[in-house]
Amino acid sequence: MNQLPKEDHYQTLGCPSVSVLMIAYNSAPYISDAIKSILKQTFQEFEFIIVNDGSTDGTTELIREFARQDLRIRAIETENRGIGAATNRGLVECHGRYIAIMDSDDIAEPARLKAQADFLESHPDIAGVGSQWLMIDTKGQIVGLDTHPTKPELVEVLMFAFFCLHHPTIMIRRDALLAAGGYTEDRACLVPDYDVFLRLILSGFKLSNLPQVLFRWRLNPTGTTRGKAKAQTLSADLVRRHAFQLIQQKEPHRAAMIATTVVKAFPAGTCFDKRIRKVLPNHSPNPLMQHWRALSENDTAGGLEFNAIEWLNNEAANVSQLADNLLQNNFPWLSELVSKKAARHSSPVSYSWDLRGGKPGEKGLLSVLIPIGSSQEDLLERLSSVFNALSGKAEILVFADCGQKLVIDLPPAPTGICLRLLYSQTSSYQCPWQEALVASKGRYLAYLEESCRFDPNFIGEGLSALSQNEQIKAVFAPATEFFPEALYKGKPIFDPAPSPKWSKTTLIGHRKIYLSGFINERSLLQNVCVPLNEVGEQAPLALAMELAVRRKFIVLQVRNSQFIPEITLENRVLQTMRSGLIEWYFDFGLGALPAEEYWENLTNDQIAQIENQLSSSWVAGGLVICRRNQQIIENFFMKYVKNAVRSPLYRYLICRQKWKFVQSLWNEGQPIMAFQASIIIISNYMERAINKLMRSMHIYSDKKIITLE
Repeated sequence: MNQLPKEDHYQTLGCPSVSVLMIAYNSAPYISDAIKSILKQTFQEFEFIIVNDGSTDGTTELIREFARQDLRIRAIETENRGIGAATNRGLVECHGRYIAIMDSDDIAEPARLKAQADFLESHPDIAGVGSQWLMIDTKGQIVGLDTHPTKPELVEVLMFAFFCLHHPTIMIRRDALLAAGGYTEDRACLVPDYDVFLRLILSGFKLSNLPQVLFRWRLNPTGTTRGKAKAQTLSADLVRRHAFQLIQQKEPHRAAMIATTVVKAFPAGTCFDKRIRKVLPNHSPNPLMQHWRALSENDTAGGLEFNAIEWLNNEAANVSQLADNLLQNNFPWLSELVSKKAARHSSPVSYSWDLRGGKPGEKGLLSVLIPIGSSQEDLLERLSSVFNALSGKAEILVFADCGQKLVIDLPPAPTGICLRLLYSQTSSYQCPWQEALVASKGRYLAYLEESCRFDPNFIGEGLSALSQNEQIKAVFAPATEFFPEALYKGKPIFDPAPSPKWSKTTLIGHRKIYLSGFINERSLLQNVCVPLNEVGEQAPLALAMELAVRRKFIVLQVRNSQFIPEITLENRVLQTMRSGLIEWYFDFGLGALPAEEYWENLTNDQIAQIENQLSSSWVAGGLVICRRNQQIIENFFMKYVKNAVRSPLYRYLICRQKWKFVQSLWNEGQPIMAFQASIIIISNYMERAINKLMRSMHIYSDKKIITLE
């Protein structure tokens, strides 16, 4: 039984409104920085309760020293009983109306307490509020950003999908926390925070997140999140299952809404579901999927959305249903991809479309294609960024995306720029992007999708690069990603995660390719291998992958801006299916390699045909080896391809990975292949050394001739 104070306990005059509660266990390397970040808050009217949960590493002495220096700190020492019991012990000592949770290895931004206390004061209907947060490493360096929804109605639903409220960022009303029963003291539960949040939601309390970045969470290799990942994942799944079962029993209509909304918004599963499948591969499906399936069997069984969701969660069992359904809905290319991915046939997926039969377009003219999008404000900002980037002859085509009507007022265009509205005649079997491409007149094409902005120098530098070298037909500007949902010092924060040197390989491997980053000659859109009318809203992705994988381009130094949309619960079923098929198609030699689960049933002839298609696609420039596909293609060659050493792609993989590849072959029990790979690597080293020597001799020879002259 949790020993918690009554709700009216400590409600006396003169008590601080905020109690900061920190639980510490063996946190000596980081606790000083954590405590200092609270003491440096702009809001100073707080008490600071630190519960030392039986630390043995010097944490005790550090806490005592801080408590001697600052009377607001009260140190509570207990035997080690776990995070839940320690937190409840701290709650007994808290006087404030608001409890600010603080981890002993993290850092609070200076404005955290004031921002959250002010919010709770002005929003009496909200029980607790978290914030956006940065991820730091053990040295305090920023390595990433995590964003969470700010609207309470989204938090309520998404808490059943993934952790959308980060515990150490929370400030919560003490009365609400006590009403929900405090924290579980069962040490078998490794997610007492997730448990208490779901109990708060089940009790009718509203939770939210501020848009500001107010916290820095440390990736601590000794913490529970890293050290007990499998057990913690299982614990979180059990907590979610129990909470959802309670909703099903007490509020079946609410349960149906949550299940249907989450499944259609995340039809392939959330990040939490994917983690469960990774660490617990034989675990039963998540409870929301099970409930949605039971609700849908009588109403929509056989429908495209239903079959797409089932296929996204279990491809092998649902190939025929989805392929047939796609064919019935006039999506023959997508149907063929579904079958091809399941190794139902081995012939190449064939399709080809030419833009205007290969006509070069008007010399020197740039056409910029801009879909209207969902926001008038966003469209006007995009147009402004285009106007600022243009300095020469250009046309701008504004067109409606799938299913939209053109009801819009456009601003006047600067002199020399032709701004056109494209009144689409699009039917359900045509693509607005394809119509816009056909309607364009320029020799050069640029694109500006929703939530993207051009750098002022992007078009100028891009066209200059294209005009100076006839061999270059496309340029690309990577994007700096901004998060409007996450504010830092009043402005949208950009993604702080470290990035590699951007090249064709790294851009594709990190999924940083986007259509608005390209300027290309229209001649590159000959023999386009994706039917845009079938991929619908994913046409920009298909065009971007076409240009990135099958064409050559150079990477510019300028950076465009891309604003990442806020988290929503819109239906993404067909969008997810289409994007997944497009990415697989381009990742594996235009659909040459089936998914791994089907390899064991391949015949020798099928394996030989797949190897030939992969190698041919790589030689022809239709396959880029990168972090997303390298390991999978290597596994296929190692385990299934006989005489793989004959393949130019296999030899490239060996030279790319070098001795790591040899080690992998030894681990797979392939000593002969490991020996062959070693010979190839040594030969490659020798060839490079000879080439370097020959170049040096050539340079020396040239210098000698110049000297003699």
